[in-house]
Amino acid sequence: MKKFFASVGKAICYFLAYFGMQMILSFIFTFCAGLVLGIRLGASGESFAPEEINERLLSIVNQYAMLITLISGALTVALFVIFFLVRKKRLSEAMCLRKFSAKGIVPIMLLGASINVFISLIFSIIPFPDSWINDYRESSSAITAGSVIVSLLATVIAAPVTEELTFRALMYTRLKKGMPAFIAALASSLIFGIVHGSPIWMIYTFAFGMLLIWIFERFDSALACILLHMVFNVVGMLPMPDGEISDAVYWTVLGVSAVIAIASALWVFLLTRGEYNVRKLRPEIHI
Repeated sequence: MKKFFASVGKAICYFLAYFGMQMILSFIFTFCAGLVLGIRLGASGESFAPEEINERLLSIVNQYAMLITLISGALTVALFVIFFLVRKKRLSEAMCLRKFSAKGIVPIMLLGASINVFISLIFSIIPFPDSWINDYRESSSAITAGSVIVSLLATVIAAPVTEELTFRALMYTRLKKGMPAFIAALASSLIFGIVHGSPIWMIYTFAFGMLLIWIFERFDSALACILLHMVFNVVGMLPMPDGEISDAVYWTVLGVSAVIAIASALWVFLLTRGEYNVRKLRPEIHI
């Protein structure tokens, strides 16, 4: 029981470092945005309803959402690095930044791209409640708001690096020391889904989190997870064709993406089978 509480405590601390950094920066940006908006409204001499003021404030905050993600991600990673350096730990081990075979790069990239396409298509035909769909669209709009460069850096680099270090390299590995690996995977993936806010995002990020943990276990490296996450997000940032596509095209692309995803996962499994089995025989390293 002592081991259980120790592992959960460590995982909570790492999560609070990640989530707390986002909350602090969000509060600072919201406060500054409210201050600037108040000055502008006061200078204009016009009166606005509270609802309209809230809408304007929300619009300003959404415009800088990706900048908040970028800065908070950089600060969170810096905090982790400083923490382990102070404790005189090897970063490659403490943060699971181990090298993995170059042979795994292609199947990981194919898996990330195909999974994104498959999820996007399959979710488009699921009859989610209108409130969920509107919430998802509103949350997604923040990604494209503001600077394109900032959005790319935040989505393709900052988010994958920060989230993989937090949820897979630190939370999952610590939880696994105090409970069965599958329960640890469920717990870290569930939290990973919840922090994304929108119900639709929660569903697919939970499933994606489980896939990322599988990749983490197969390659024994957060770098492999970061690569998969980056490719997944890159494909999600690509512009989609305007208008509706025909049923034939839809089912063809859906089928092809499913086949590529399954083939890539099998490729990863076969590629890592020997090393994975050997690694299971090694003594556990406590960090």
